[in-house]
Amino acid sequence: MLSGKSWDEIIPEQERHKIDDEELHQQLIALNPPPRSRKTVNRSTDQADQRRRSNDDDDDDDSESTPRKKGRPRAANEVKGFTNTELKRFLKSIKKFGRPLER
Repeated sequence: MLSGKSWDEIIPEQERHKIDDEELHQQLIALNPPPRSRKTVNRSTDQADQRRRSNDDDDDDDSESTPRKKGRPRAANEVKGFTNTELKRFLKSIKKFGRPLER
C-alpha cells in the first residue's frame, strides 16, 4: 500500500504554497471582516415624509414658537392637590387594605 512517495513528489511545491496562502488569506478575512453594509433607504419614503413635514409646518405657524409635547396626553380626570404618583399609591393601598374600619 505504501509506495514510499513523499508529499513533495505527490503535490508540487507551488501548489502547496498556493493552498497555504489561500488558507492564510481565509483566516485573515475571518479575523478582520469587512465593514457591514448599511441597508439602503427608500428615497420615495423620504420624499413623502418631507412633503408631510412641509404641510405640517404650513398649517401651524405658531407651533414654531412652542415645541410640540411628546408622549401620551394627560388624563382629564385629575384630582386637585395630588400628583398621579400619589393617586396611584393611594389606590394601591386601598386595594391591598380595603375596609380599614372593619379590620
